[in-house]
Amino acid sequence: MAVTNMVRFVLRNRAMSVSVKMDMKEEDEVSEIGDTAAEYWGEGFILRSGYSLLRPDGKVGDLIGDGDIVDALPDPDFFTRRRPGPPPAHGLFILRSGWIAARDAG
Repeated sequence: MAVTNMVRFVLRNRAMSVSVKMDMKEEDEVSEIGDTAAEYWGEGFILRSGYSLLRPDGKVGDLIGDGDIVDALPDPDFFTRRRPGPPPAHGLFILRSGWIAARDAG
């Protein structure tokens, strides 16, 4: 019977100032962490550990160590997708680059 090692880390959402302590198996995929973030805080996050963005298909044991902090960051591609329908009534919209622009009043 093989012994499965666990990795203990903190999943942190800085935008909301909340965090969750997590234990995961080393062979689990990073995408499962993204699923947990989506359950707690909604869709649209990318994961970062230190200076590295975590690939969803990577293994937890290869990318995260005991005591690490994994940040759930808002995914700019998710939040800047244009929603169908007219522009927002307030006259501002977010460009794909992340800048906020005013709608031309003319």
